[in-house]
Amino acid sequence: MSGAGNRLLRLDGCDSTLLLGSHAGRQFSLLYWGDRLPDDACAEQVMMTLERQVPHGVLDQQEPLVLLPETGLGFVGTPGIELHFDGADCVTAFRLVEVSAGPSAARLGYRDALLPIFLEVEIAIDPASDVVSVHSRLRNDGDREVTLQWLAAASFPIPGGCDELLAFEGRWCREFNEARLRLGSGAWSSESRAGRDSHHSFPGVIVGRPGFDADGGEVYGLHLGWSGNHRVLVERLRDGRLQAQLGELPLPGEFRLGSGECYESPVAYAVRSAQGLDGMARRLHEFVRERILPSNVRRRPRPVTFSTWESLYFDHDQPSLEQLVDTVAGLGVERFVLDDGWFRGRVNDRAGLGDWEPCPLRYPQGLQPIARRVRAYGMQFGLWIEPEMVNEDSDLYRAHPEWVMGVPGLEQPLGRQQYVLDLGRAEVQEHLFGVIDGIVESLQLDFLKWDMNRDMTHAVGAGGRAVAGRHVRALYALLDRLRARHPALEIESCASGGARADYAILERAERIWTSDSNDPLERQRIQRGFALFFPPEIMGCHVGPAESHTTGRHASMTMRAGTALAGHFGIELDPRSLDDGQRAELAQWVEVYKRERDWLHRARLHRLEHADPTIIATITVARDGREARVAVAKLDTSAHAVPGPLRLAGLAAGATYRVQRQDSWRSRAAQSKISTGFLDGAPVEVPGVALMSAGIALPLMPPGSLCRFAVELVPGSRQ
Repeated sequence: MSGAGNRLLRLDGCDSTLLLGSHAGRQFSLLYWGDRLPDDACAEQVMMTLERQVPHGVLDQQEPLVLLPETGLGFVGTPGIELHFDGADCVTAFRLVEVSAGPSAARLGYRDALLPIFLEVEIAIDPASDVVSVHSRLRNDGDREVTLQWLAAASFPIPGGCDELLAFEGRWCREFNEARLRLGSGAWSSESRAGRDSHHSFPGVIVGRPGFDADGGEVYGLHLGWSGNHRVLVERLRDGRLQAQLGELPLPGEFRLGSGECYESPVAYAVRSAQGLDGMARRLHEFVRERILPSNVRRRPRPVTFSTWESLYFDHDQPSLEQLVDTVAGLGVERFVLDDGWFRGRVNDRAGLGDWEPCPLRYPQGLQPIARRVRAYGMQFGLWIEPEMVNEDSDLYRAHPEWVMGVPGLEQPLGRQQYVLDLGRAEVQEHLFGVIDGIVESLQLDFLKWDMNRDMTHAVGAGGRAVAGRHVRALYALLDRLRARHPALEIESCASGGARADYAILERAERIWTSDSNDPLERQRIQRGFALFFPPEIMGCHVGPAESHTTGRHASMTMRAGTALAGHFGIELDPRSLDDGQRAELAQWVEVYKRERDWLHRARLHRLEHADPTIIATITVARDGREARVAVAKLDTSAHAVPGPLRLAGLAAGATYRVQRQDSWRSRAAQSKISTGFLDGAPVEVPGVALMSAGIALPLMPPGSLCRFAVELVPGSRQ
């Protein structure tokens, strides 16, 4: 890498180093991404050990895998940038003209050798968590319009041998399900054209050495902070190298830049770990907590939340709501959320959406009496809203049909009987801000559940231009404006559940409704995948009815409440239907959450691997190491009669811990002829090394059951 026109940059995190090199004034390549190098290491010598030879049968020079790969440099894989000027001038060859770098961040500026375009790439590594963030920006400096077909946030080179992918797939009510595959030749990609992250294509992937698991193996976690159409690509190049690209996926002709206009990509986030999935997740969790989440909630206890949805659906009236308020207050609820059905004309999902005023028939005095009753118990008051959508049967649509996305003369399929508003129109922005600001101000709302319940199929605005990306940016602007006006307001991102879950929305929302399914068996898989990228305290988890509304499956209170304890605990059943014993049991779980949430929501979460695939287990360890909780869920029948021991993780090997089964209040049917003292609830004191090396015995559990263990440091034991 020595010679005229060559540059080397070194960026350091706490445990990692990035070395970037520019050869002959070209774009920078990420040449080293590994453990932190000694401060006195010679970067040029390191680079020399990594230079590759050029084989026969290819171009006469190395195909440079730069941060945004270009065809103009001889790259024949998927380029990081694709553009044209009215069908011509589509080959780029950028040259370095600006470098601004510090110890952990750099801004790189390039001009094309022939075309009037300017490219900027910003890359940083977080000094506390080692999470890398990259984004790119393209500006048209000429007089002709440029059409940008693709601009990745960045391309990340993945080290050789890391060719096993952990991807995420699913559907509504079955999000974040994990799928593993080996990458041979060619490319794997996951794309969404739904106008949101979608249930089936989470904008992230994990790539690692084959066989990586919770506590071992080299892994690279990649995520795009973007709430709309996207592409995540992992490609094996013809010389064996791997690249990963992430970026916003434009619709045809969506990004056309006039003179002086810019396009800025979303931010791509990446992190590496040699300690498997747990090591990766811990770094991402800390990064989200300290760098992504709005500052007003980082240290605030997450309140027990009640939603009226599965209690009432659209069957609203003031007496029923008042009865619900009184009942849930007795359970220890701290936040009462009035869900869909409160506004004018909303008797079902076919009408009313867009007319954000309390229904005068159901609430002749408005919502103020309900809000006062909620606050009289010391609870916060929240409201459901879906402002990006409109029903045809609404006053808003009748007044402004031109505000709807669509192609004139072409009928579009609906979702939940609703259209998508063209949020990028200034008049739509102003209308929605005025309406929502008025609602929040008049009711002094503490919380908004912000929903989006349909995919964009005709994301076309005035003039026939695609507007999917503009919609997302307008959404961000609207949320930012509301947060500036109401800094104490908390917002939940809900898009039919988990279809809008990413770091960009999380900069503006403190909670993500992970799925519309409250079936705890489905939730166990959903939450396990979700927690790889997101800390548990932002994960909305509710105790649903005994019979799930989405699957029809029955589950015990222990299974439902124990599953909800994994995140931000809430209730979404009709408490009026519970008998006294059931209400007392639910109230006891509420107290468990309140007692443990302060340390659980700052703790280190570990996935526990078990030989039985029907068992999902985790251990959450307090930051000070003094206590932990183990949760074990049984999803199905097993091939073997007795489960093997469960090895714990994250404890101090030299310390001694008191371990005790914690769910002893649950009425359990006998599953064995002979039980043991430990599994019947007797505490034992065991060295940490034994708990992690040999593990603990598990009870015989029927399908659909859950048990918990408390693990506490014995006083006086060294850590």
